[in-house]
Amino acid sequence: MSAKHHITFRQTETDRKLLENLAKETNLTISDLVLAAIHKTYYKNKSLLKRESI
Repeated sequence: MSAKHHITFRQTETDRKLLENLAKETNLTISDLVLAAIHKTYYKNKSLLKRESI
């Protein structure tokens, strides 16, 4: 059974157009792009937290 995640964020018309253009250029969906950004941010923050705790 796969978990479904519903992510809601406020976006402007410019944000939407940028996401649509990037999705077309990379052959990814907007959802893929958003999840990749969240993933990158999570690991960047995790790395920063690890460094601060040393």
